[in-house]
Amino acid sequence: MGKRHPIQICPDNGQRGILWSCGVFGLTAIALLCILLFARPADANRIKPGLSTELGFTDNVKFRTGEEDFFFKVTPSLQVSAGPASNNFSANASAGWTQYFLHADESDLESVNIKLAYNRAFSPRFNCNIANSTVATYDVIDRDIEGQPLSTVTPGTKSYNNTTTAATQYRWGEFDMASAQYSFKWSRFESDASTENTSHKVLLKGQGRVAINWRAEASLEGGRSFFEESENKTTVGARVGMVRMLGPQREAFLRISGTVTRVDTDDVDIAGAKDYDVYGVTTGIDWAFNSVTKAGLHIGADYIDGNDTLNQAAGDVYPNVSAYIRYTGQTWSVAGRFSSALNDLNFEGQDAGLTNTSRASVDFNWDFMQHWSFFTTCTIIYENPLQTNDIITTDATGATDIYSERMTYSATTGINWQFAKHSNLGLRYKVDYRDSDTLKDESRSRNEISLIFTTYHDFMW
Repeated sequence: MGKRHPIQICPDNGQRGILWSCGVFGLTAIALLCILLFARPADANRIKPGLSTELGFTDNVKFRTGEEDFFFKVTPSLQVSAGPASNNFSANASAGWTQYFLHADESDLESVNIKLAYNRAFSPRFNCNIANSTVATYDVIDRDIEGQPLSTVTPGTKSYNNTTTAATQYRWGEFDMASAQYSFKWSRFESDASTENTSHKVLLKGQGRVAINWRAEASLEGGRSFFEESENKTTVGARVGMVRMLGPQREAFLRISGTVTRVDTDDVDIAGAKDYDVYGVTTGIDWAFNSVTKAGLHIGADYIDGNDTLNQAAGDVYPNVSAYIRYTGQTWSVAGRFSSALNDLNFEGQDAGLTNTSRASVDFNWDFMQHWSFFTTCTIIYENPLQTNDIITTDATGATDIYSERMTYSATTGINWQFAKHSNLGLRYKVDYRDSDTLKDESRSRNEISLIFTTYHDFMW
């Protein structure tokens, strides 16, 4: 295959000052919108301070040292909501500090979460919203809203992520809608060294009824990612589909998609290893059996087209499957989900290429008596890198294979006692196990048991 030229969507400035300016702009834009667009007095204002404290024991401090210790964690939080649903500003913030008793030098502010959002419904058909999310975590996997891993970090890594999103939607019928969304994400990873990466993403979607029981839908997506330790990347994709509406919350669909990915390089070998196209087809059904039970099954396949000499993933077909079932009763609920699909990951600010990720999870909740509840959740994640060329997985020290196949198991179970209107006391047990052959991310496990106290209070006016 010949040399492929990168697709340019936006210029590569690569300057850190611009990254910070974008983040500040996002926060400023939210503040200005709240001031300028609050057209009517707030009639549903709320402030909700909260506090969570946790006293427990772990056999692997921070999931990396292999040392046992007792710990005490305190997490204050604050939620603010102003205005009605049609003209609403909300803010949520929390910060978690963990103090270790035998390993005091490991004590740290391990998590910070700040979310700001403003929603403006100009009419029942037209609404706009803007949001900013800031998340700082220690040695965890960053995940999207569906629980799929977006980026992975090694033991001892701190990650900082700031995402600004602006979206608008217009409806002209029950099943007719058009929407547009832009998002900007800045990430920083601190381990032995620090790296940063940013990404821009634009998503356009539309759907419309074409017959009494049929709906057509289409979407167009473009993204641009900038990396410090690897080549910058551009992705463009499109998807079209037809949906057969079978009744309330019941439908079947067929969707066809295509994605083109290119990196900025004049090196033929690097381009051959990292440039690829993905073509996919998916069909499925979502079915609400009644008001408390819903299930779905989606089955498809993705074909990767590229240089089959330099790109190990090229020329192969991979499953794109998801299934779920949910039941919500008066005293108990259960949910199960499985998915297997291609993901485009980054490893501590470096482009890790395509990865096939499979995930299975089960959640169970039971209110077994008044004020008492039991919960358990189990998750298994299998990550299989499809592009393991040294060009992709060589870090700054020259070590290769920094991102490789691994399996992660996690389970949490416990009981809660609501002893006051806004206060709970709980006992929780958690186990984590990660099986990995990665040089920087060896296999590790952790068991934790803790007593958790949470309380909050609502102030409304």
